[in-house]
Amino acid sequence: MAKHVSFDEPIIDTRPEPMTKYATEHVTESMVDKIVGSLHVLLIIFVLIYTFILDQSRFDFVYIYFTLGAILSWTFFNGECIITYLTKLNKKSDYIPGQDIDNKDDVSNVLPCGQESIHVLMIVMQGLWIRNFNVVFSRNNLPKMIAYVFSSLWVVYVLLLNYFTELHINADFHFYQNIIKYSLISAIAATTYFIFQPKISEI
Repeated sequence: MAKHVSFDEPIIDTRPEPMTKYATEHVTESMVDKIVGSLHVLLIIFVLIYTFILDQSRFDFVYIYFTLGAILSWTFFNGECIITYLTKLNKKSDYIPGQDIDNKDDVSNVLPCGQESIHVLMIVMQGLWIRNFNVVFSRNNLPKMIAYVFSSLWVVYVLLLNYFTELHINADFHFYQNIIKYSLISAIAATTYFIFQPKISEI
């Protein structure tokens, strides 16, 4: 006997609902954050282990200029790394550099630890980075005084970042930051002179 089928019963669609535009954008944004964060962490690891895995070479000068340029760039973004700043700007189009400097989402998306732990890791990282910079500077027979001055400016700047608040609108911080900025530019100019001095003498 054929089974009676009632056409009055509603037909339930059990297919999964397609992702909404918001959900799609959210997933894409999360993937981008993790990719950018991973590249950021890998870059940090490289600058930290550089002197332990590579001997003196011409690439040392790339390392020196990368370090000088990285620290100088912070002074243009109120203490924020340009990678971190662009990540925040992608999420908030009107974001001002230094507005939320304690937020390190680009790194915390990769490292399984809280913001406070990330903050401590960043301080330790900078200490080791300063050590590596001085090693590279020394093994290339560049004036140690420049390295000491640059390292001192670096330490003072980190202290300023931790002392002042609301860095994006703090006039006192901006005043000291400008002093650090132009001092770093002078250090870069002096470094460039001593790196190319032998070639200048030969001309």
